[in-house]
Amino acid sequence: MSGRFVRQSKYRHIFGTIAKKEKAYQGVKPAFIGEGNFLAASQLYTALPLTGGGGPIQIIRNGHYEKYGAQQVAKLNASKFPIVDCSWSPYDHTLLATGDDNGGINVQRIPHPDTFPEKEAKDYQDTYKNAIGNISATSPFGSSECHSKKVAIVGWNPGVKNILGSVGFDNAIKIYDVDHSKAIYSHDLPDLPYYFDWNSDGSKIAVVRKDKYVSILDPRDAKSEIKAEGLDPKPSRCVWADAARKLVVTGVKGGSRVIALFDPRKFSTPLSVTDVDSGGSVLCPFYDPDNSVLYLPAKGDATIRYYELVEKDDNDQHIFYLSEFRDNESSKGGCFLPKSACDVKQCEVAIFYRLLRDWVSPVSFTVPRKSDQFQADLFPDTYQSPSLDSKDYAGLANKEHKAPVKRSMKPGVFVEAAAPQRTKEDVERELDTAKAKVAALQLELSKFK
Repeated sequence: MSGRFVRQSKYRHIFGTIAKKEKAYQGVKPAFIGEGNFLAASQLYTALPLTGGGGPIQIIRNGHYEKYGAQQVAKLNASKFPIVDCSWSPYDHTLLATGDDNGGINVQRIPHPDTFPEKEAKDYQDTYKNAIGNISATSPFGSSECHSKKVAIVGWNPGVKNILGSVGFDNAIKIYDVDHSKAIYSHDLPDLPYYFDWNSDGSKIAVVRKDKYVSILDPRDAKSEIKAEGLDPKPSRCVWADAARKLVVTGVKGGSRVIALFDPRKFSTPLSVTDVDSGGSVLCPFYDPDNSVLYLPAKGDATIRYYELVEKDDNDQHIFYLSEFRDNESSKGGCFLPKSACDVKQCEVAIFYRLLRDWVSPVSFTVPRKSDQFQADLFPDTYQSPSLDSKDYAGLANKEHKAPVKRSMKPGVFVEAAAPQRTKEDVERELDTAKAKVAALQLELSKFK
């Protein structure tokens, strides 16, 4: 396999460990619908779209491993239609965005764990269900502001607070200001977008399309788009690797699954194309900017490969194979937890939640070290919050953004904030949602008179 030259690296011996079954989430009934990862995780919760009517989503509190039977599940009724993708805000671990197969975009805040008491495991589900219950999420956006066809992917801007993006089967990119409950930008593409990703400061997005092209643009300015020919016209994905100054595109080329690396500053042809294998499932790249490690799970695979990315070495190479995790059961989807969820004392550099047929299996990735001291080289300062507010976003079109705020990973240096304070915008949004629900109920009642 090309690209497997192994050089000296502190990440060369990263290994993955599967959690025991009693430390997994069992008895789930996921809905494998759409182009997304079929689940999403914040530091506090995991969201898992379920089968059944009304767009149900199972909300699992991370670290609580009860079996999730039909009578125990705490559900969020996010839409009247099946949910095809969901995404937690990277800076607000209780804020969830969803997209449905009718084009709707919904945003819902889940109660923070600090707002309800902790109980023993046997009593926890009752408390949990009472706290979260069956929450109905009314879209803060009008139907004309959302997609006219099925949503493909939703994703939060990591550098600007409460700016949300989505792409859909209507070949459109939509950008929403969640603070003010409105769509603010829309950009039409010439063909179906498979996937999109924000860069690290939230100034640009990258999109891979069915017509083989990869686009980079500032969604506030349609004329800013630049594009390059990508891979074969089969489902592809992209992810920014800003720490290595690269854009990663995965897909198929000439019958092989490959990793193509682009330089966003000279965006015309790939810098390199690395063969992975001849498998047929979709590669799902996840990039760790702190360690510049690219993890490569795939839907339908039991293997997770990982690579180290660099800007350029002495031989003009950019990607180096490290190792791989293997299991005997294939993944259906999956997601990584935020870096802040890792146990630095155990040199845990990543946690991946593998979605299997009826359970979620945590996999811990660790770098072996003999010392029990804090390993500063493995854990540089990591992402904490955006540096800009939504009101700043419009005025920074085609301009450089401030980098997001970072925090130390050293134990005791940073204290995680408690439940976020509700803002005026939160209250106004909840009031508008309640008014819309009352109006709908009044209209329904009038039909019986």
